[in-house]
Amino acid sequence: MAERKISENQKLWLDRIHRAKKCHENWMSEFKVNLARAYYEGKQNDSSIPTNEFIANNKIFSQLQVVLPSLYSLDPYFYVRIKRSFDPNPEVYPIYKYRADVRQAYLNYLKGELELGEKAKLCILDAFFAFGVMKITFNTEEQDNPNAGKPMTDEEGKEVFNSEGNPIIEPDVIPINEHYVLTRIRPDDFLFDEDASTLPDTWKWIAQRSCMTWEEARNDKRYNTKVLDRLKPMLSNNVTSPGKQQDVFRPEEMPIDIWTIYNLKKGTFLVIVENGDDPLIKERSLPFGTDKHCFSILRFVQRDNSPYPIPIISQVVDPQREFNMARSRIMTHRKRFNRKYEVWRAGLVDPDAEIAKLEVGSDGTCIMKNSPQRVVEPIQDAHLDQLTYMEISLLNNDIIEILGAPDQARGVSSADSATESAIMEKRLVLRESDRLSSVVKFLQTIACKLDQLVQAHISRDEMVRITGPDGDFMKLVRAQDYEEINGEFEYEVNVTSLQPQLPGLERAQLLAFLQALGQYPFFLWDRDLLEEFAEKFGIDNKRTVDALFKIGKMLMQQGGASGGGGGSLPGVPTG
Repeated sequence: MAERKISENQKLWLDRIHRAKKCHENWMSEFKVNLARAYYEGKQNDSSIPTNEFIANNKIFSQLQVVLPSLYSLDPYFYVRIKRSFDPNPEVYPIYKYRADVRQAYLNYLKGELELGEKAKLCILDAFFAFGVMKITFNTEEQDNPNAGKPMTDEEGKEVFNSEGNPIIEPDVIPINEHYVLTRIRPDDFLFDEDASTLPDTWKWIAQRSCMTWEEARNDKRYNTKVLDRLKPMLSNNVTSPGKQQDVFRPEEMPIDIWTIYNLKKGTFLVIVENGDDPLIKERSLPFGTDKHCFSILRFVQRDNSPYPIPIISQVVDPQREFNMARSRIMTHRKRFNRKYEVWRAGLVDPDAEIAKLEVGSDGTCIMKNSPQRVVEPIQDAHLDQLTYMEISLLNNDIIEILGAPDQARGVSSADSATESAIMEKRLVLRESDRLSSVVKFLQTIACKLDQLVQAHISRDEMVRITGPDGDFMKLVRAQDYEEINGEFEYEVNVTSLQPQLPGLERAQLLAFLQALGQYPFFLWDRDLLEEFAEKFGIDNKRTVDALFKIGKMLMQQGGASGGGGGSLPGVPTG
């Protein structure tokens, strides 16, 4: 059989992928990524302690169950605003603002349709063990065009001509089932180039691995079928395994690794298959609507000179292991030290029979002795060193310090005073805010890339239902509203919408807000100021703000008619 000739481009990228995989594997080994995942699932015994004497007190699991809801509990509400306009004409501002409102409405509709919540939560969980990756794409399927080769006609049946006056010919295939897609990518299937540093402007390329069978790849019309056909004989050599017959596995069912590579410096992409001799998709321009790449990446703790972060859970593995060992030693000690006795045989009536009663007798067993002296003395058990209990407390504090979920966050009061509790709460808020800002940036990138895809591919008008701070309403989304503007938009996330909506908490926030308004009623006189003040108390319901603004106007009118100043809210104390 003649030796396969591998193209230079295939060699180049396979070599780059190989070196990048080494960097990725070294990072996973150094920061114990797989071990941390196993610990989260409760697989914490490394066989150094017998199973019946091992206690897995899973602090990693319990701490993450507290931390995760504070970062993402409900789907966010997106805002789209005008960031800047290159047209100084004030008449265009209302037009641009309307288009921003349309984009905002459609984004908040798509987040539910694309199941953003479930996928984003998985990405956030990934970021505690490695990093989170969300892929934002526009996918289409193709089918054979029955009118292929015929002149294209309009709705009235007339032929359509190009700018040169020649008839436009129907293509061989036509797109069907066009849809937007959000995909959570496992960090194990994502690579940065080997020379990449921390910041994105140092990345030369990134790559995503997809694992599929040869048959699935062969049926994908995007891929070069000749490359896959030449790969099939190589798969045939690997279809058997020890003790299996030759015909157990079909080559078509063998999995293959396919890499989609985004060349960030050139703004291109290509697709290669491992062990292939040529790219499945040769290097070409990015799909329409994609800027540089189609990923949003979440990293909590960045490093000095590497795109791969310091996973938070990697720093908890050692304290968790030591915590389990300390807890297991207590259980082992309790089992090992049962009641023991010293016996003076001469003082017993029948030493063998009476000693046997001590060994197997139940509670209240009596023995016979022939001496008034004490002939049976209990032996004092060996005490477990108190340092063991101190070690457990210290290890527990170490885990809390790293993950940032103290007893107060878990509903357990351990503070000695209200002042100490308030201080700990503020420290907790600061740490949560830092992580939350990373999540917000991650979501903003998703919104931006999704909006760009909609702008590139929207082709029809729709009416969509929106639910959010503005209430529940229908919004008309027209394709023409996505036309380019002479400026740019920015994307914001309503952070309050991420938090769990608990009736007691909402009631406390509203009462605190109303009391503050009673002290500072002038906030009621300015709509924008009132809205900003409400956000500080976690109030994002626009209907509530509108109602309070109307009350403020009524108070102003009453104050003006009586010659006095603005008053406080009815029934709300001002002192």
